[in-house]
Amino acid sequence: MVREAGGPIGRERGSTTLELTIIVPALLLVMASIFQAGLWFFAREVVLAAAEEGARAAAVEDGDAGAGTQKAREFVDRTASNLVDNVSVSSRRTTTRATVTVSGRSLSLIPGVDGFTITQTATFPVERIT
Repeated sequence: MVREAGGPIGRERGSTTLELTIIVPALLLVMASIFQAGLWFFAREVVLAAAEEGARAAAVEDGDAGAGTQKAREFVDRTASNLVDNVSVSSRRTTTRATVTVSGRSLSLIPGVDGFTITQTATFPVERIT
C-alpha cells in the first residue's frame, strides 16, 4: 500500500516534537517543585531540632539563655550549614520556662528566588531541685 503525500501521516509530522516541547518543561517544573518541597521540609526539621537542642541546653538547672543560643547555632552549623542561610537565634529563660526561636532561609533550587523563611520555636520547663 502506498501512502499519498499530504495524507493523515503527512499532516501529523512534527507533532511528537511539539508535544515534547510542552510536556518536558512542565515535567521538569513539577520535579523541581517536589525537590524544593523536600529541601524546605528537611530545613524545617533541622531548624526545629536546633531550637529543641537550644531549649534543652537553656533549661538545665545551671543553664542560661546564652547557652541555649550557642547550642542552637552549633547544631545548625554542624548539621546543615549549607542548607539554611541567614540563621538567627533568640532565646529567653524565665524561672519556669526556657524558649529558643531559630529562624533562617532554606536553600532554593529556583533561580532568582531567595528561599523560603523558616521559623521554629521550642519551649522546655526549667529544671529545678525541689
